[in-house]
Amino acid sequence: MSHSETAKKDWRDVIAGALLTALGLFVAIYAQRYEIGCLSRMGPGFFPVVLGIALAVLGLMVAVPAWFRTDLRSVSWPVVRWRVGGLVIGSVVLFAAALEPLGVILSTFGAVCVSSAAARDMTWQGRIKLAAAVTAIAYAIFVVGLKMPLRALPPGL
Repeated sequence: MSHSETAKKDWRDVIAGALLTALGLFVAIYAQRYEIGCLSRMGPGFFPVVLGIALAVLGLMVAVPAWFRTDLRSVSWPVVRWRVGGLVIGSVVLFAAALEPLGVILSTFGAVCVSSAAARDMTWQGRIKLAAAVTAIAYAIFVVGLKMPLRALPPGL
């Protein structure tokens, strides 16, 4: 492969796909610390392992074709939007830290509010509506539907 072909690689998608794959593998491996269970009786580690594997596969589906793509008109390095990344990662950290003490309702609502702040064109009313809808769906799926042993609200509320 010549230098000009190397320079024309779609590095943006190669790097993004590699990062998604690495994150997915980390989540899938880390979540195995928890009981995985089976399809009929899922443990707390089941969903994160499945999501981690899915994320890793999607990352490969982005990175591998980009590695062989050489007919790009203009290739540039990705622009890192630190604020957006910080808000999204911060919302995941907030959710993880708040789930046990605050319950699934308050932790989900807070995480969605924080992550939706990354969308500059969304109003605070829109964020509240989105957070309420996602919270209701998460509660219905995980607590009511799957009967996961998650506290809905903090003790005393």
